[in-house]
Amino acid sequence: GMTEPFRDPSLSTRERVADLLARMSLEEKIGQMLQLDARGDLVDTVQRRHAGSILHTSPERIREANRLTDGTRLRIPLLVAEDCIHGHSFWPGATIFPTQLGMAASWDPELLERVARATAVEVAATGIHWTFSPVLCIARDLRWGRVDETFGDGVPTSIGEYASA
Repeated sequence: GMTEPFRDPSLSTRERVADLLARMSLEEKIGQMLQLDARGDLVDTVQRRHAGSILHTSPERIREANRLTDGTRLRIPLLVAEDCIHGHSFWPGATIFPTQLGMAASWDPELLERVARATAVEVAATGIHWTFSPVLCIARDLRWGRVDETFGDGVPTSIGEYASA
């Protein structure tokens, strides 16, 4: 059959996006703004809620989510994301490293870079498109429950150096 214009790579991005948006219902547009946990009901996530993104997944869940996406009206691919703040830690069997706060305590940007590269290799091999790392917040209030996901409250230049590693 004829390819929908939004799937035609010879058209400009602007033309493809305009065509896709014109075809989408309001419900589908709202769904594209959702990122939902893939450990839940994937039929609900993909087919009823029209989620644009999933996270906390596994090889089996990605395959199932993609199969369900293929059964949707427009077959818009999912954006697969993951929290990789201390390695590819939500992925079954992946390497888990110390949290960013623990890594910052090493005072070794080269070590942080090696850990980031190892994580990137694992993430790339598992079909993840987007990671939430590094966390560049500066911990100013230790009551915040996610301090360990940051590089601490140290000198901002050292946090910048760790982030660029």
